Amino acid sequence: MPTWLIERIQHERAATGGTNATVIMRAIDTVHPDLARLVAESLPPASSGSLFAATPPTPRRLPGPTTQLSFRIAPADLAVIDRLVADCSAGTRSHLIGVALSAYFAS
Repeated sequence: MPTWLIERIQHERAATGGTNATVIMRAIDTVHPDLARLVAESLPPASSGSLFAATPPTPRRLPGPTTQLSFRIAPADLAVIDRLVADCSAGTRSHLIGVALSAYFAS
C-alpha cells in the first residue's frame, strides 16, 4: 500500500478511534456504487488486434513508496471483499482495497 495512503488511514484511525479494518470497510462501503468503474479505470487499456489471448491486465500501481498494511477482519467480511474482487474484476484484494481507499480519501 502506498505510504501516503497509510498516513491517511492512520489519521482517520486517530480521528475516529477505529482500526485499519474499520477504515477499509468504511472506504469500500462509501465508494461501493462506483467501485467496478474505479477498478476498471485503474487497469491499463486492453490491447486489441492480437492473434493471441491477452494476459490478465496488471493494475497500475498507485504512486509513491509502499509499505505493508495489516488488518484483522471477520471471515464473513473477508468473503464480502473476495466477492467484490471477483465482481469488479480487481484481481487481488490489495488492488480492490487500494482503489477503494484512494477514492475514499479523494472525496
